[in-house]
Amino acid sequence: MRSQASYMFISVIGILFIIILVGNSGQMRDLGSALLTRQVEGRALGIAGGNVHAPPKVALLFLTRGPMPLEAIWRDFLESCPIPWETIFRIHVHRPKGKEYPKKSLFHGRETDERVHVQWGNHSMVCMCFTMCILWLMTDLRILYVQIEAERILFSNALKDPSVQTCVLLSEDSIPLYPALLVYVQLCRENTSRVNVCANPDDPDDGNKRMNYRWVPEMEQAGVTQSLWRKSSQWIALKRQHVQMVVDDTVVNDAFARECYVAENRFCVSDEHYIPTLLALKGAEDGCDCQSSSVQTIWTPGAMHPKVFGPNDATEDVIRDELREENNKEKDCGTLVTTFEADHQDVWHVLLEDDDGHATMLQSCPLFARKIDLGDSSSTKGLQTWQSALESFIW
Repeated sequence: MRSQASYMFISVIGILFIIILVGNSGQMRDLGSALLTRQVEGRALGIAGGNVHAPPKVALLFLTRGPMPLEAIWRDFLESCPIPWETIFRIHVHRPKGKEYPKKSLFHGRETDERVHVQWGNHSMVCMCFTMCILWLMTDLRILYVQIEAERILFSNALKDPSVQTCVLLSEDSIPLYPALLVYVQLCRENTSRVNVCANPDDPDDGNKRMNYRWVPEMEQAGVTQSLWRKSSQWIALKRQHVQMVVDDTVVNDAFARECYVAENRFCVSDEHYIPTLLALKGAEDGCDCQSSSVQTIWTPGAMHPKVFGPNDATEDVIRDELREENNKEKDCGTLVTTFEADHQDVWHVLLEDDDGHATMLQSCPLFARKIDLGDSSSTKGLQTWQSALESFIW
């Protein structure tokens, strides 16, 4: 089964390689796109045993409050892909009930049918202390309205397509940092999820890093001991088997709904703990890269919320050094990316020769970034500034 899947992926990569090599040749580009589209439709390429499979897909899952102010950037990202982007990506959006995107929107028709009205700061319950609610609003912890039930709805929608193998959680203030094809290949070549499911007993500060003081003994009824308590970024990338674990779970989900909330005498944020704790309980640590993050979020020491990047930050230096981290020699995020952008053949050679799951970059390199602000929401100037700055990075 594994060799069959590997043959399928390599065959798809081969077609993508041909498409990239022909550059701007319109006829060959159209031919390559047609070939891949035919494979998706099950009419072009056969693999072992005579079976025909669609290429693996990456699902981009957006947790939003409604508007998508960065839609134009996502359209640039997807439509600049040298093949029809629908053949390798899926989009699902969870937004408030009763709200739909205009017909011309990239996100129209991709909203989930099932939606939940989510409250601030907890798993599924209302904020029980007025003072605490005001503090949440004042500290700009806007993402806390995004809750586990909305994530589970998005995951369930993604799993309906059997070809989806990776799911990435994103917010309405997220942007891509690389071309669509590179992002796709990177995520498909990774064989682990980007979520922190690890504990380090040798680290004397491990408990504080996992915030195990938020755990309560009542969690043990669901099998969640304090040693299994985990903390991770909310904005993660999960492989299909881990998405399935989240969707299938009821016991741990119910325990978090009861015990993890924000109140005068309780401060527990499900988004940060539920999925990594569940995967730890399921023994999935070895299937996760605990040092990586799919979405770059910059935290200023001592600050209550992440750094916001406004129009004045929309420069090549900021994108390259802060968001992509190309100046981080330990991660070396820029080396193969530069090769990919300058000479596609070398990178595709690496991909085709290396069959042990390695990707174009280290998995610790972020592929997206968040907390992107356009400034005056009534003006398109901020959007145009970010589009211009990102053009050389994602097109």
